[in-house]
Amino acid sequence: MQHDAIFVLSTGRCGTQWLHDAMQTCYGDLVEASHEPLKAGYQPRRFFRSSRAGLTALGDVPEVAAHVARIRAQLERGPYFEAGWPCFAALPWLHEALDGRLRIVHLARHPVTTAFSMATHQVYDRDDWIRDAALTPFDGGCLRPALQLRWAAMSGYEKCLFWWTELHRYAIDLHRRRPDIAWHATTYEALFAPTPDALHALVDFCGLPRRPALGALRERRTDQYHYRTWPDDWRKALQSPETVEVAEALGYDIADTDAHALSARYFRRKKLRHYLADWTAIGRRFAG
Repeated sequence: MQHDAIFVLSTGRCGTQWLHDAMQTCYGDLVEASHEPLKAGYQPRRFFRSSRAGLTALGDVPEVAAHVARIRAQLERGPYFEAGWPCFAALPWLHEALDGRLRIVHLARHPVTTAFSMATHQVYDRDDWIRDAALTPFDGGCLRPALQLRWAAMSGYEKCLFWWTELHRYAIDLHRRRPDIAWHATTYEALFAPTPDALHALVDFCGLPRRPALGALRERRTDQYHYRTWPDDWRKALQSPETVEVAEALGYDIADTDAHALSARYFRRKKLRHYLADWTAIGRRFAG
């Protein structure tokens, strides 16, 4: 029996931790599951939208080559499931490296919610692997290089909207270009809906049996990093035609955003001393 490697194509912050834990909990006897095993080792910024010939250089990256060898060994025993966002640029090459035994789960979440969730991690201000892997308009594969001119002045939320837009436009393009790759599209909202229909469709795509325990796990959210950020205007997403276009293609209406729920979950409240500091600064400005 041939087994496949299932990779989740996503931005992150859309349920990949939960999916990984669910696979381990409900299907640990059948599947080997991992979450962001190489981190930035896939070098997504370098290989984003590279040609088929350009992607062959991934095979020369020792960490990637060793990882593919481990996956191939696992496929002799059973399926492999990888959740976590850094693998996206490598997926076309991985399909070839695994002899076509690759399936893609395209996982999306509402752009505003995703961008705020990512912004809580200050991904573009970090000095670690996430910053090294996070897409920017200076990367060769990105389709909006004009944003280089105002990148430094953009807020963390705006930069994460850029990331969301580039990644999901890439996913849509990849699905169109490579109909030979098995593909399943789903959303965070569907996976955590009151009924388990989307979860059942996902495990069917993965070639796994439906198990009642999986539906019950939807009540157990998995998020190791419940951070908050300073407020920003969520409506900035509506000012990007590219973001609106990709969102609509994925079935999202950006205007249909619950601003109160967004604020309650993601916005950090200022303490009294912060307000006093703000007023003191304003007073000094006028006094000067």
